[in-house]
Amino acid sequence: MKGDPMKKFLPHLTIAMAIAMAAITYVDDRNPMMGFLRSSAGHIYIYLFCAVAFSAALLFIVDMRIRDVRRYKKQQEKKMTKGDDQ
Repeated sequence: MKGDPMKKFLPHLTIAMAIAMAAITYVDDRNPMMGFLRSSAGHIYIYLFCAVAFSAALLFIVDMRIRDVRRYKKQQEKKMTKGDDQ
């Protein structure tokens, strides 16, 4: 398998947790007596969701930065080899 498995897993986990969060919010809004978002389990879920979303975003930003640097280096190498040919 090519690449970091976390880069493939975290976005999927973030989507799944976002869908679950939307469902919990909807159910909690319809039936506030259930108290899904006011319980300690609800708070833990919210903190985990924030951590997963932050991690996925951070990995994406780092990956894009690495790709930009590699692209820039390739462009510089092409310019250098082009200059040597003349």
